[in-house]
Amino acid sequence: QPLIEDAMRDYDVSKHEVMKREDKIITNTKGERTGTEPVHKLPIPYQVYINEISLVFLYGRPVKWMQQSDNTDEAFAAFLDVIKRTHFDSKIRQCKRIAGAETESAMLFRVFKHDDDGTPDVQIRVLAASKGDEIYTRWDNYENLITVAWGYYVRENEDEIVYHLDIYTSQMIYHCSKKRIGWEVVPERNFIGKIPVILFWQDKEWKGVERLIEREEMIASRTAD
Repeated sequence: QPLIEDAMRDYDVSKHEVMKREDKIITNTKGERTGTEPVHKLPIPYQVYINEISLVFLYGRPVKWMQQSDNTDEAFAAFLDVIKRTHFDSKIRQCKRIAGAETESAMLFRVFKHDDDGTPDVQIRVLAASKGDEIYTRWDNYENLITVAWGYYVRENEDEIVYHLDIYTSQMIYHCSKKRIGWEVVPERNFIGKIPVILFWQDKEWKGVERLIEREEMIASRTAD
């Protein structure tokens, strides 16, 4: 979490170091304080610019899907329909933008059946710290993903906010909610046999130029003074 907090602090121009500049103290010829003079605070959103350029290089155009198997036209057409209905292209851009800004995000696939006719369907939700989500992962010694957990808060009535934790494995999904005493756990079979999550992890997109950005902001602000 410290890495995420550090990146989010850099990304928010109102929290840049230059914003901590204190007003200049005005004194008379006797050295007595007579007042203060406001100083300029000019943060520059280079972090946002760098992140957007990276996003354009990767996903400026939608991902192009290719059919490389024979006699699968119907399945491939259904797949492309899912990509369109779930707004996959916009969701993957959203994930990359957030990962570049916060170092972490995730794309969660919710597979379900409609209540009316039992037709299978899928939805996509983007998870991120800036959206109030907590992402936990567990790996084995060979860097295989074993478990992903999604923590979030839900307002269940006017005066009660309940913490939920959904735990995903390849076999089971555990829907957990924290009660006044202990946890309530509702298990569900994971019928797709895969953890329905795509993780996005990276360094903050502007890593390595933080001090240069701070220096330019300070120079611009002092020049404005």
